[in-house]
Amino acid sequence: MLIKQIRYIIYFSLIMIVSAQAGLFDSKIKVRKCYDPKIYKSFKQFHEIEVNSRIQGDPFALTKWDWDLDLKKKKALRTTEVGGKVTMKQYNLLDSDNLIIVNYNDGTNVVFDKKTETVKTSNVKFQCVFK
Repeated sequence: MLIKQIRYIIYFSLIMIVSAQAGLFDSKIKVRKCYDPKIYKSFKQFHEIEVNSRIQGDPFALTKWDWDLDLKKKKALRTTEVGGKVTMKQYNLLDSDNLIIVNYNDGTNVVFDKKTETVKTSNVKFQCVFK
């Protein structure tokens, strides 16, 4: 009987450790692989076209538009790569059960929908992967 209880304690402890390491208990969301589904069929197609544009010298080729959302600290970190130049910028965010809103300094905002894994800017709705 005691051995079974110890075994259950060990199993439960392992599950908790693995879950914590996997990020299941933190309040961070990584938004990756965003693309405009009205223009591209998939992220792969978007990325190939943008990388080819960058190779050909397009200074406005967007090859990365990633977000790291920290719901606990109410901060959002945007990483972009335009024309081969990587920039990172931090913003404040507001969150609710389903929506996360990041306000830019110019008055526009970005809305993240956790349920549909979409990101809406002022004129485009992107399909993304939320991790």
